Amino acid sequence: MAFLHLVNCVILTFAPIFLIFNTTSLHEHGFKICISGVIGYIISAAIKLLVYATFVPAYETWTLYAEVIKEAIGVIDVYILIWVLDWKLSKVGDSRSRILGIGLGWALGEMILSHLLIFLFNAGGGEFTWEYLQRAIHANCEIAQLISFVCIVGAFKLFSASLKIPSFVLLGVKIVGFPIIKGLLLQKGLLAEWSSLAFEGVYSGVLALATKVLIDIALVI
Repeated sequence: MAFLHLVNCVILTFAPIFLIFNTTSLHEHGFKICISGVIGYIISAAIKLLVYATFVPAYETWTLYAEVIKEAIGVIDVYILIWVLDWKLSKVGDSRSRILGIGLGWALGEMILSHLLIFLFNAGGGEFTWEYLQRAIHANCEIAQLISFVCIVGAFKLFSASLKIPSFVLLGVKIVGFPIIKGLLLQKGLLAEWSSLAFEGVYSGVLALATKVLIDIALVI
């Protein structure tokens, strides 16, 4: 039973990545179109971990100031993504496929380092708990958010200058705005475990839709 629980969590976490890869133009280029995204995520995660450990003090209670500082470090992701977009290894396929491939690779890196290891060491033992299924659902929301994030950075970097302001606004919402709002609602007791997932799901859908509109406009201009 515990093993089936582990398998269910892993499948639920990684199935969207498999489906996106095989139902889009990405499969025509092979996994190499996603490799630069995975590498970029690992580099960014390592740098952020070092910055967190060095410059961000530990707070015993939730404070707005501490959260702003912590989330603002996510700007490192933007700089690494800009570097990845210019990387020779990323020059595979057309602009749309390249950005989607990097986004999927970035999301895959997040799923492996932030979720898979936790599932392997925890979800396979003991009795059934909703904690890891909730984590898998949360991971699905993260996939949508991370792919959208990479697409927004791509629009900011590669496309028309007229899209820089809406791209900048969406990046601000993704990096700082939503995490702080969600943290504040959790701190005030206005969100519980399932309602928090629902809130994040709605946000992920809205962000993905806004990103699609942005990319469609970018490709027309």
